[in-house]
Amino acid sequence: METQESLVYHQNELKIYEPSVLQDLQMRVLDSPSEDTSVWFPIPREGEVSYESRIDIDSIDITTEYVDALNNYLDRALDDFTGFSKPKCDGFVVALSGGLDSAVSTELLNKYCKAKGCNLKILVMGEGDHNEYIDRYLGTPAEWIDIQYAKLMCQENNLDFEYLDITRDIKALRDRYTKKWAISGQLPRLRANHLYAMAEEHDLISVGTTNGSEYILAAFSTGGPAGNIAPLLDLYKTEVYAIARDIGIPKYIQERMPLINELNLPDNSFYGRTVDSTILDPIIRRLWFHKQNPIKVAKELGHSERWVRDIDEKRIKGESCRRNYKGLLINRGFHFEDLSPDLFVDRSYFI
Repeated sequence: METQESLVYHQNELKIYEPSVLQDLQMRVLDSPSEDTSVWFPIPREGEVSYESRIDIDSIDITTEYVDALNNYLDRALDDFTGFSKPKCDGFVVALSGGLDSAVSTELLNKYCKAKGCNLKILVMGEGDHNEYIDRYLGTPAEWIDIQYAKLMCQENNLDFEYLDITRDIKALRDRYTKKWAISGQLPRLRANHLYAMAEEHDLISVGTTNGSEYILAAFSTGGPAGNIAPLLDLYKTEVYAIARDIGIPKYIQERMPLINELNLPDNSFYGRTVDSTILDPIIRRLWFHKQNPIKVAKELGHSERWVRDIDEKRIKGESCRRNYKGLLINRGFHFEDLSPDLFVDRSYFI
Protein backbone atom coordinates (compact mmCIF):
# COMPACT_ATOMS: atom_id res chain seq x y z
CA MET A 1 0.00 0.00 0.00
CA GLU A 2 1.24 3.49 -0.88
CA THR A 3 2.24 5.68 2.03
CA GLN A 4 2.73 9.41 2.31
CA GLU A 5 6.29 9.68 3.61
CA SER A 6 7.46 12.18 6.19
CA LEU A 7 11.10 11.69 7.10
CA VAL A 8 13.37 13.79 9.29
CA TYR A 9 16.86 14.20 7.81
CA HIS A 10 19.96 15.22 9.72
CA GLN A 11 22.65 17.07 7.80
CA ASN A 12 25.05 14.09 7.91
CA GLU A 13 22.51 11.76 6.26
CA LEU A 14 22.17 13.61 2.97
CA LYS A 15 23.22 12.67 -0.53
CA ILE A 16 24.69 15.94 -1.77
CA TYR A 17 25.43 17.26 -5.26
CA GLU A 18 27.88 20.12 -5.70
CA PRO A 19 26.59 23.51 -6.91
CA SER A 20 28.62 23.23 -10.13
CA VAL A 21 26.76 20.01 -11.00
CA LEU A 22 23.40 21.65 -10.34
CA GLN A 23 24.30 24.73 -12.38
CA ASP A 24 25.29 22.56 -15.32
CA LEU A 25 22.12 20.47 -15.08
CA GLN A 26 19.74 23.40 -14.99
CA MET A 27 21.16 24.73 -18.25
CA ARG A 28 20.20 21.44 -19.93
CA VAL A 29 16.93 20.22 -18.38
CA LEU A 30 14.68 23.29 -18.19
CA ASP A 31 11.84 23.93 -20.62
CA SER A 32 11.03 27.02 -22.69
CA PRO A 33 7.88 29.08 -22.05
CA SER A 34 4.86 28.39 -24.23
CA GLU A 35 3.92 30.66 -27.11
CA ASP A 36 0.95 32.14 -25.25
CA THR A 37 3.15 33.46 -22.40
CA SER A 38 3.25 36.98 -23.85
CA VAL A 39 -0.54 37.20 -23.53
CA TRP A 40 -0.22 37.32 -19.75
CA PHE A 41 3.35 38.45 -19.17
CA PRO A 42 5.27 41.56 -20.32
CA ILE A 43 8.12 40.11 -22.35
CA PRO A 44 10.29 42.93 -23.76
CA ARG A 45 11.29 43.18 -27.37
CA GLU A 46 14.83 43.72 -28.52
CA GLY A 47 16.13 47.15 -27.51
CA GLU A 48 13.28 47.90 -25.06
CA VAL A 49 15.26 47.42 -21.82
CA SER A 50 17.72 49.93 -20.44
CA TYR A 51 20.27 47.90 -18.49
CA GLU A 52 21.83 51.09 -17.13
CA SER A 53 18.74 51.53 -14.94
CA ARG A 54 19.60 48.55 -12.71
CA ILE A 55 19.58 49.17 -8.98
CA ASP A 56 22.93 48.39 -7.34
CA ILE A 57 22.25 45.86 -4.59
CA ASP A 58 25.50 46.92 -2.89
CA SER A 59 23.83 50.28 -2.22
CA ILE A 60 21.05 48.64 -0.15
CA ASP A 61 21.83 48.67 3.57
CA ILE A 62 18.76 47.73 5.61
CA THR A 63 19.68 44.43 7.24
CA THR A 64 20.36 45.58 10.81
CA GLU A 65 17.17 47.62 10.97
CA TYR A 66 15.13 44.88 9.31
CA VAL A 67 16.38 42.11 11.60
CA ASP A 68 15.62 44.20 14.70
CA ALA A 69 12.11 44.87 13.41
CA LEU A 70 11.66 41.21 12.44
CA ASN A 71 12.63 39.99 15.90
CA ASN A 72 10.05 42.32 17.47
CA TYR A 73 7.50 41.14 14.90
CA LEU A 74 8.16 37.48 15.75
CA ASP A 75 7.93 38.28 19.47
CA ARG A 76 4.49 39.79 18.87
CA ALA A 77 3.40 36.85 16.73
CA LEU A 78 4.24 34.38 19.51
CA ASP A 79 2.27 36.56 21.93
CA ASP A 80 -0.70 37.04 19.61
CA PHE A 81 -1.27 33.62 18.03
CA THR A 82 -3.11 31.00 20.03
CA GLY A 83 -2.03 27.38 19.81
CA PHE A 84 -4.16 24.56 18.47
CA SER A 85 -3.92 22.16 21.41
CA LYS A 86 -2.53 24.61 23.97
CA PRO A 87 -2.94 28.33 24.75
CA LYS A 88 0.14 29.52 22.81
CA CYS A 89 2.29 28.37 19.89
CA ASP A 90 5.73 26.90 20.52
CA GLY A 91 7.56 28.35 17.50
CA PHE A 92 7.47 28.39 13.72
CA VAL A 93 7.36 26.15 10.66
CA VAL A 94 8.77 27.21 7.28
CA ALA A 95 9.08 25.50 3.90
CA LEU A 96 12.59 25.56 2.44
CA SER A 97 12.46 25.34 -1.34
CA GLY A 98 16.12 26.00 -2.10
CA GLY A 99 15.40 29.46 -3.47
CA LEU A 100 16.58 32.77 -2.05
CA ASP A 101 13.41 33.85 -0.23
CA SER A 102 12.93 30.60 1.66
CA ALA A 103 16.66 30.44 2.45
CA VAL A 104 16.63 33.95 3.95
CA SER A 105 13.44 33.22 5.91
CA THR A 106 14.84 29.93 7.22
CA GLU A 107 18.15 31.43 8.33
CA LEU A 108 16.51 34.39 10.06
CA LEU A 109 14.04 32.11 11.85
CA ASN A 110 16.83 29.73 12.84
CA LYS A 111 18.80 32.55 14.47
CA TYR A 112 15.71 33.88 16.22
CA CYS A 113 14.59 30.48 17.52
CA LYS A 114 18.06 29.63 18.80
CA ALA A 115 18.23 32.93 20.67
CA LYS A 116 14.72 32.59 22.11
CA GLY A 117 14.73 28.85 22.75
CA CYS A 118 11.61 28.18 20.69
CA ASN A 119 10.95 25.47 18.11
CA LEU A 120 11.63 25.69 14.38
CA LYS A 121 10.47 23.01 11.95
CA ILE A 122 11.90 23.14 8.43
CA LEU A 123 9.95 21.40 5.68
CA VAL A 124 11.24 20.34 2.28
CA MET A 125 8.54 19.00 -0.03
CA GLY A 126 8.85 17.00 -3.22
CA GLU A 127 7.62 14.17 -5.37
CA GLY A 128 9.37 10.90 -4.65
CA ASP A 129 12.87 10.14 -3.35
CA HIS A 130 15.05 13.27 -3.41
CA ASN A 131 18.16 11.09 -3.12
CA GLU A 132 17.50 9.56 -6.52
CA TYR A 133 19.31 11.14 -9.46
CA ILE A 134 17.44 13.72 -11.53
CA ASP A 135 16.46 11.31 -14.32
CA ARG A 136 14.78 8.97 -11.82
CA TYR A 137 13.12 11.61 -9.68
CA LEU A 138 9.32 11.66 -10.03
CA GLY A 139 8.84 15.45 -10.03
CA THR A 140 10.10 18.06 -12.48
CA PRO A 141 13.85 18.48 -13.00
CA ALA A 142 13.51 22.03 -11.65
CA GLU A 143 11.97 20.74 -8.42
CA TRP A 144 14.79 18.22 -8.01
CA ILE A 145 17.36 20.98 -8.48
CA ASP A 146 15.59 23.21 -5.94
CA ILE A 147 15.57 20.39 -3.38
CA GLN A 148 19.28 19.73 -3.86
CA TYR A 149 20.04 23.39 -3.14
CA ALA A 150 17.89 23.18 0.00
CA LYS A 151 19.86 20.11 1.13
CA LEU A 152 23.17 21.84 0.46
CA MET A 153 22.15 24.74 2.68
CA CYS A 154 20.95 22.42 5.44
CA GLN A 155 24.25 20.56 5.36
CA GLU A 156 26.34 23.73 5.40
CA ASN A 157 24.33 25.36 8.20
CA ASN A 158 23.85 22.17 10.24
CA LEU A 159 20.05 22.27 9.91
CA ASP A 160 17.74 19.29 10.28
CA PHE A 161 14.69 19.22 8.02
CA GLU A 162 11.61 17.11 7.49
CA TYR A 163 11.03 15.86 3.97
CA LEU A 164 7.41 15.41 2.87
CA ASP A 165 6.87 13.15 -0.11
CA ILE A 166 3.63 14.55 -1.57
CA THR A 167 3.46 12.14 -4.53
CA ARG A 168 -0.02 10.84 -3.73
CA ASP A 169 -1.44 14.35 -3.38
CA ILE A 170 0.02 15.36 -6.75
CA LYS A 171 -1.27 12.18 -8.41
CA ALA A 172 -4.78 12.99 -7.19
CA LEU A 173 -4.52 16.42 -8.81
CA ARG A 174 -3.25 15.05 -12.09
CA ASP A 175 -5.99 12.45 -12.16
CA ARG A 176 -8.60 15.19 -11.82
CA TYR A 177 -7.20 18.21 -13.71
CA THR A 178 -5.75 18.20 -17.20
CA LYS A 179 -4.72 21.76 -18.01
CA LYS A 180 -1.12 22.78 -17.30
CA TRP A 181 -2.06 26.02 -15.52
CA ALA A 182 -4.65 24.27 -13.35
CA ILE A 183 -2.14 21.68 -12.16
CA SER A 184 0.78 24.09 -11.71
CA GLY A 185 -1.44 26.51 -9.77
CA GLN A 186 -2.57 23.75 -7.44
CA LEU A 187 0.95 22.71 -6.45
CA PRO A 188 1.82 25.83 -4.39
CA ARG A 189 -1.57 25.57 -2.67
CA LEU A 190 -0.89 21.91 -1.95
CA ARG A 191 2.41 22.79 -0.30
CA ALA A 192 0.69 25.60 1.59
CA ASN A 193 -1.90 23.14 2.92
CA HIS A 194 0.89 20.97 4.32
CA LEU A 195 2.55 24.04 5.83
CA TYR A 196 -0.67 25.01 7.62
CA ALA A 197 -1.38 21.42 8.67
CA MET A 198 2.11 21.00 10.10
CA ALA A 199 1.61 24.21 12.08
CA GLU A 200 -1.68 22.93 13.46
CA GLU A 201 -0.23 19.50 14.24
CA HIS A 202 2.66 20.90 16.28
CA ASP A 203 1.30 24.19 17.67
CA LEU A 204 3.49 26.32 15.44
CA ILE A 205 3.04 29.49 13.38
CA SER A 206 3.37 28.90 9.65
CA VAL A 207 5.70 31.31 7.86
CA GLY A 208 5.24 32.26 4.22
CA THR A 209 8.18 33.36 2.09
CA THR A 210 6.60 35.47 -0.67
CA ASN A 211 8.49 38.72 -1.23
CA GLY A 212 7.02 42.13 -2.04
CA SER A 213 8.03 42.13 -5.71
CA GLU A 214 6.18 38.83 -6.20
CA TYR A 215 3.15 40.27 -4.43
CA ILE A 216 3.07 43.42 -6.57
CA LEU A 217 3.46 41.39 -9.78
CA ALA A 218 0.88 38.82 -8.56
CA ALA A 219 3.46 36.06 -8.90
CA PHE A 220 1.64 33.67 -6.59
CA SER A 221 -1.21 31.21 -6.91
CA THR A 222 -4.78 32.39 -6.45
CA GLY A 223 -5.58 32.37 -2.76
CA GLY A 224 -2.70 34.63 -1.84
CA PRO A 225 0.75 34.13 -0.35
CA ALA A 226 0.97 31.20 2.09
CA GLY A 227 1.61 31.38 5.82
CA ASN A 228 0.03 32.77 8.96
CA ILE A 229 2.72 35.44 8.74
CA ALA A 230 4.77 36.66 5.77
CA PRO A 231 7.86 38.57 6.98
CA LEU A 232 9.22 39.27 3.48
CA LEU A 233 5.97 40.56 2.00
CA ASP A 234 7.00 44.23 2.15
CA LEU A 235 10.56 43.70 0.92
CA TYR A 236 11.46 44.12 -2.74
CA LYS A 237 13.39 41.19 -4.16
CA THR A 238 16.58 43.25 -4.41
CA GLU A 239 16.27 44.01 -0.69
CA VAL A 240 16.01 40.28 0.02
CA TYR A 241 19.26 39.80 -1.93
CA ALA A 242 20.90 42.49 0.21
CA ILE A 243 19.78 40.80 3.41
CA ALA A 244 20.96 37.41 2.09
CA ARG A 245 24.40 38.93 1.49
CA ASP A 246 24.58 40.31 5.03
CA ILE A 247 23.34 37.27 6.99
CA GLY A 248 25.62 34.79 5.23
CA ILE A 249 23.30 32.91 2.89
CA PRO A 250 25.56 30.62 0.82
CA LYS A 251 26.83 32.15 -2.42
CA TYR A 252 25.42 29.27 -4.45
CA ILE A 253 21.93 30.27 -3.25
CA GLN A 254 22.49 33.99 -3.83
CA GLU A 255 23.88 33.48 -7.31
CA ARG A 256 21.75 30.60 -8.59
CA MET A 257 19.08 30.92 -11.26
CA PRO A 258 15.60 31.20 -9.68
CA LEU A 259 13.21 28.54 -11.00
CA ILE A 260 9.47 28.02 -11.26
CA ASN A 261 9.63 24.33 -10.47
CA GLU A 262 5.92 23.65 -11.11
CA LEU A 263 6.44 24.62 -14.76
CA ASN A 264 10.10 23.54 -15.05
CA LEU A 265 11.02 27.05 -16.21
CA PRO A 266 13.55 29.72 -15.26
CA ASP A 267 11.87 32.45 -13.23
CA ASN A 268 12.82 35.13 -15.75
CA SER A 269 11.00 33.35 -18.60
CA PHE A 270 8.04 35.68 -18.10
CA TYR A 271 9.95 38.97 -18.22
CA GLY A 272 12.74 38.21 -20.67
CA ARG A 273 15.80 36.06 -20.06
CA THR A 274 18.03 39.09 -19.44
CA VAL A 275 15.64 40.84 -17.03
CA ASP A 276 15.96 40.32 -13.28
CA SER A 277 14.87 42.04 -10.07
CA THR A 278 17.54 44.73 -10.36
CA ILE A 279 15.71 45.96 -13.46
CA LEU A 280 12.12 45.18 -12.43
CA ASP A 281 12.18 46.59 -8.88
CA PRO A 282 12.86 50.24 -9.87
CA ILE A 283 9.98 49.96 -12.37
CA ILE A 284 7.41 48.49 -10.01
CA ARG A 285 8.50 50.81 -7.19
CA ARG A 286 7.53 53.76 -9.37
CA LEU A 287 4.35 52.21 -10.77
CA TRP A 288 3.06 50.69 -7.51
CA PHE A 289 4.29 52.87 -4.66
CA HIS A 290 4.73 56.25 -6.33
CA LYS A 291 1.73 55.76 -8.64
CA GLN A 292 3.65 57.18 -11.60
CA ASN A 293 2.27 56.67 -15.06
CA PRO A 294 4.15 54.34 -17.45
CA ILE A 295 5.24 57.22 -19.71
CA LYS A 296 7.05 58.96 -16.86
CA VAL A 297 8.59 55.70 -15.59
CA ALA A 298 9.84 54.77 -19.05
CA LYS A 299 11.35 58.21 -19.55
CA GLU A 300 13.08 58.22 -16.14
CA LEU A 301 14.56 54.74 -16.49
CA GLY A 302 15.18 54.62 -20.24
CA HIS A 303 12.95 51.64 -21.04
CA SER A 304 10.45 51.56 -23.87
CA GLU A 305 7.06 53.00 -23.04
CA ARG A 306 5.36 49.94 -24.54
CA TRP A 307 7.14 47.51 -22.21
CA VAL A 308 6.57 49.55 -19.05
CA ARG A 309 2.90 49.94 -19.96
CA ASP A 310 2.75 46.16 -20.51
CA ILE A 311 4.08 45.56 -16.97
CA ASP A 312 1.50 47.96 -15.56
CA GLU A 313 -1.47 46.65 -17.54
CA LYS A 314 -0.73 42.92 -17.46
CA ARG A 315 0.66 42.45 -13.95
CA ILE A 316 0.01 45.41 -11.64
CA LYS A 317 -3.45 46.47 -12.82
CA GLY A 318 -4.40 43.36 -14.78
CA GLU A 319 -3.84 41.02 -11.83
CA SER A 320 -5.05 43.35 -9.07
CA CYS A 321 -8.09 41.14 -8.41
CA ARG A 322 -5.84 38.24 -7.46
CA ARG A 323 -4.12 40.32 -4.77
CA ASN A 324 -7.10 41.55 -2.85
CA TYR A 325 -10.54 41.61 -4.47
CA LYS A 326 -12.90 43.33 -2.08
CA GLY A 327 -15.94 41.55 -0.77
CA LEU A 328 -19.46 42.80 -1.35
CA LEU A 329 -19.56 45.71 1.07
CA ILE A 330 -22.67 46.77 2.97
CA ASN A 331 -22.66 50.24 4.54
CA ARG A 332 -18.88 50.14 4.89
CA GLY A 333 -18.49 53.49 3.16
CA PHE A 334 -19.66 55.22 6.32
CA HIS A 335 -16.52 54.07 8.12
CA PHE A 336 -13.95 53.53 5.35
CA GLU A 337 -13.68 56.55 3.09
CA ASP A 338 -11.58 54.79 0.44
CA LEU A 339 -14.13 51.97 -0.04
CA SER A 340 -17.45 52.44 -1.76
CA PRO A 341 -20.22 50.18 -0.44
CA ASP A 342 -22.21 48.04 -2.87
CA LEU A 343 -25.36 48.25 -0.80
CA PHE A 344 -26.87 50.49 1.88
CA VAL A 345 -29.15 48.74 4.35
CA ASP A 346 -31.14 50.10 7.27
CA ARG A 347 -29.84 47.94 10.10
CA SER A 348 -31.85 49.52 12.86
CA TYR A 349 -33.06 46.01 13.74
CA PHE A 350 -29.74 45.57 15.60
CA ILE A 351 -30.81 48.49 17.87
